[in-house]
Amino acid sequence: MMTIVASIKKPHLDNIRSGKKKWEVRKNTPLCGGRGFSEEPFKVLCCESGSGGLIKAEFTVESVVGFLIRNLLENPFTSYEAEILRESCLTQEQVIKYAGDNPGLDFWEIHNMIDYVAENRVKHISEFGLKRPPQSWQYVT
Repeated sequence: MMTIVASIKKPHLDNIRSGKKKWEVRKNTPLCGGRGFSEEPFKVLCCESGSGGLIKAEFTVESVVGFLIRNLLENPFTSYEAEILRESCLTQEQVIKYAGDNPGLDFWEIHNMIDYVAENRVKHISEFGLKRPPQSWQYVT
């Protein structure tokens, strides 16, 4: 299974660790061997932004749902889209602002979350061969 380290801001990581946040929103998704599609499932090690490289949780992404920003602006949400947005713990305005000039966003469905803080086993990115936290996310071996 492919593994990545993702930098996640504290409020969002707290929502993931509590189980409230069920979808992580990103501008792109890891690719399977450069073949142009995501490899699912993949593991995400959650590095808290501003923590000096501490990995405080992990989860598995078993599915990815893409949203086109123009659809968010022009069409009413389906009930499925509205549920995903609600479970991402973001508003429509926040998602559109985050997208910027990006034509679309990927919503990663969070499964099998493990809270390293609760289990008293916080890790450091150096354990995965990284010298600094990624700006967004980075592959690890």
